Amino acid sequence: ITTTSTAFTTTTVKPNTTTTIQPSTTVTPAPTSTNAPIPPGPPQPVAGYWVVHDEYANITCIVARFSAAFKVPYIKTDGQAGNGSVVLNQNATATGTCGEVEQTLILKWYQVAEGIQAPKPNILTFTFTKNISNDIFYAKSIELMAYPDLIYFPNATTPDYIESVLSDSYLDFFPAHLNNSYACRSEQIFNMPQVNTGYQTHGSITGMQIQAFRNTGDEEFGASENCSGDTAT
Repeated sequence: ITTTSTAFTTTTVKPNTTTTIQPSTTVTPAPTSTNAPIPPGPPQPVAGYWVVHDEYANITCIVARFSAAFKVPYIKTDGQAGNGSVVLNQNATATGTCGEVEQTLILKWYQVAEGIQAPKPNILTFTFTKNISNDIFYAKSIELMAYPDLIYFPNATTPDYIESVLSDSYLDFFPAHLNNSYACRSEQIFNMPQVNTGYQTHGSITGMQIQAFRNTGDEEFGASENCSGDTAT
């Protein structure tokens, strides 16, 4: 008996597969802003208190309290005009002189913004004189030396100080009788001509009380004489 072996072949059929093709997408990048960053606004003015002391005579000849802010025009690198901001720091350092016929209050402070301190200080100087015949004192000039820092004077072409001086031989600023103080809660606004530019620096002083030509060692204000802005209200 012949036995025949038949080999069986097994074929595995793979199931049909369907491939889904995702549609292509185009991603458009967001536009890049080319605008320059907006510089921070200047700080709000806060009143400070300062004295000028004569160590030799042991008297405090000037006492002062006020806040002040200034808008200082300047030229930018593109030739356009800008307005820089200078705000008196309540912690400004006070020095000055205690002369017989002329006295000065000199305030110095460094502008600081975004952690950056300007390399040079701003300087605000009041010069006082007195009229013996009328028994009064007054400020005969106000001078601001504004340093154009990078934050509040962006793109300034001026390499050094911008000087503004308010001086008028026909006007007496902050007048009061000797031994009294000048007081003005109201805002006092004035324009200070810049030296060698033709521009006007806009100044503002608020909450002022000031006395010069004192001859005592204490730091108290004498009786106040109010400005017209306060008496009108």
